[in-house]
Amino acid sequence: MLVMGYYPDWAYPAFPPENIDFRRYDWIDFAFASPNADFALVWDDMDSGPKLLERLVTAAHAGGSKVKLSIGGWTGSR
Repeated sequence: MLVMGYYPDWAYPAFPPENIDFRRYDWIDFAFASPNADFALVWDDMDSGPKLLERLVTAAHAGGSKVKLSIGGWTGSR
């Protein structure tokens, strides 16, 4: 059995990625980014999104979990 969870970008002020118990998860989906017309990624917060993803990946790998990026989401699904 695999266990996964979502980590939304808006959660980091109250719950930073370094506070996640990654021993409980096989992987975490980072939510969300969307491709633009040029296929570049657009983040809800263009300043913190990529940096937050990097923090999440670093913490997850240190805890033995994997991270994948969720594309689309609530506002990005078309």
